[in-house]
Amino acid sequence: MIDDIKAGKYDDDLDMIANAVKARKEALQPQIWEFEVGDLVTLNEHTRPKRLQGKMAEVVKVNRTKIVINISGISYPDKYAGNVTVPLALVNKL
Repeated sequence: MIDDIKAGKYDDDLDMIANAVKARKEALQPQIWEFEVGDLVTLNEHTRPKRLQGKMAEVVKVNRTKIVINISGISYPDKYAGNVTVPLALVNKL
C-alpha cells in the first residue's frame, strides 16, 4: 500500500488517509485511566532535553490529564530530579 501511495494511486484520497492515520495514532495513545500511583514509566523520544529520554520514573500522582512522576538518578541539573508533571505523550508505561 505504501508503494501505491508513493506512486500516486491514492492521490484523490490523501486527506482521508491522513485523517485516518491521525485518528489511529490518537487511539493508540495511553489513556489517563491506565495509570496508577506506583506504575513505572520511561520517558520516550518526544522528551526534551534529550538526555532524559529512556529514563525510568515512577508515577506518584494521577491528575485529570497529566501524571506526576518521580525521576530518580538524575544528577545534573537538579531541576529535573524529583517530581515532574508530564503529559501522557511523553511516557511509555512499563
